Amino acid sequence: MENVLTFSETRFAFHVESLEKPTVFVLKVHNVAKETVGFKVKTTRPRRYCVKPNAASLAADETAELQLQLQPLKRLVNDACAALARSVENGGAGEDAERAPGGDGAAAGSSPGSSRERRLSERLTYANLKQELSKELRDKFLIQALSLKGREMDTALFDTADREELLEQKFRCEFYFTQGLLEKALEEYAREVGTGATPPTTTTETTAAGAPPTAEPESEVARLRQALASSEAHVARLNAMVDSGSKRAITTAAAAPDATRWLMTVCLALLLGVLIGKYVLP
Repeated sequence: MENVLTFSETRFAFHVESLEKPTVFVLKVHNVAKETVGFKVKTTRPRRYCVKPNAASLAADETAELQLQLQPLKRLVNDACAALARSVENGGAGEDAERAPGGDGAAAGSSPGSSRERRLSERLTYANLKQELSKELRDKFLIQALSLKGREMDTALFDTADREELLEQKFRCEFYFTQGLLEKALEEYAREVGTGATPPTTTTETTAAGAPPTAEPESEVARLRQALASSEAHVARLNAMVDSGSKRAITTAAAAPDATRWLMTVCLALLLGVLIGKYVLP
């Protein structure tokens, strides 16, 4: 079948500016035939894209605008960061053995934790993340065209049509990320997993290997010690209040019998005075 559709682009270039928002690519499709043509869009990653419209008909010399919406890639980038971290864990045992005392290239005073953080810092870089994403982002699109010849547009026609009736055009996808965007994702991942690694930022092209971890753990320990001291002081105040209350209760209980005896003596004296005044005195 001769070419009946022309396209504004020969490749689908997605310039990703945010990992949490969709990225839209616009493609214009023009019908150069003298009859109505139907088309259908297919992709190797149907869950990653939303295409509007994904199937339609075009009259002669009509142009349609397709919007290919790439879903947010936050999860995909995090998975790529995790893959880089796993590569460090899987390859770390052999390297630690080489650096152990007595081995070739041993580093005196180095600990397994600092060695892991150094390797992770070296691995979590913009270049490595970009390479890891390229393994996953190999998406392709296929646009099929079919002369309707008076038939109603129906996507089922593309499944039953003869091979000679179909026109197929393949497209490759290309993805562009800014360095700052991916480096920010690396920093967020390092904070989430608590690695202590410090990936490079946009203001620093490279990070020295073996850079010391951040001071966040030390500040956290100081904060916990301060909270513990405050709790101990609060407990001491509560104990003092309890002791003071107990002493007051004991004093009140001891004074109660004396007050009772004094009241009974006053009552008896009054009663005795009334009896004397009534029966003894004239």
